[in-house]
Amino acid sequence: MAWDAFLLMLVAFYATLKLGLLAQRQQSLKYLAFAITAFCFFATQLALVVEGLVSASGLTIYAEEIVEWGNVAAVAFVLSGLAILIRESKPVFAQFPLIYTALPLLIILSYILIKDTLAIKEWLLLIYQGGALTVALLMYAVYTYRSFDYVFLLTASGVFTITYIIYWFVPRIQQDFSWIWQFFLALGMLTAVYGINQVKHMNRQPGTLQQNQSLDT
Repeated sequence: MAWDAFLLMLVAFYATLKLGLLAQRQQSLKYLAFAITAFCFFATQLALVVEGLVSASGLTIYAEEIVEWGNVAAVAFVLSGLAILIRESKPVFAQFPLIYTALPLLIILSYILIKDTLAIKEWLLLIYQGGALTVALLMYAVYTYRSFDYVFLLTASGVFTITYIIYWFVPRIQQDFSWIWQFFLALGMLTAVYGINQVKHMNRQPGTLQQNQSLDT
């Protein structure tokens, strides 16, 4: 069995469950988008686990397709969630239409046009992931400056950035020591889930709701 994929699958399942329940309770499209992102990653790791258990060439092809499209969908939904985050950070009169936050999902459709071009696919994923991390770091840095309750979300963004750098720019670690970036990825997901719960817990405490209401809805 691919134990690294199995452990990441468990972490992704936990993140999907927690974010999905939070999205349901809060009726939040932002957390729904993040929950779908976690589920997409869960699906990729599940495919790898099944591939490791069942040795079949046909199954390997399907697993590769699930991993490829799961990664693309995860990037699209996390960008959509960040777009909602940006929208919610603005005053009501300055917010752009909610439909615009769905524009990143067009990445999934446009990916069909470049699916057979390996170099372009990798470059686009590199750019999209880097853009998502940049937005997350900037937004949560501002949020943390205004309220220290967001420090765990900023930390999670930093951990994801470390994972991104290791995966894309340190080929030896990616190939020979893959557990390193996988560890940081799992740590980032757990920290992000904890950070979101921390923010919601602090917002429910007397005296903090009014302070944080302008930062998170």
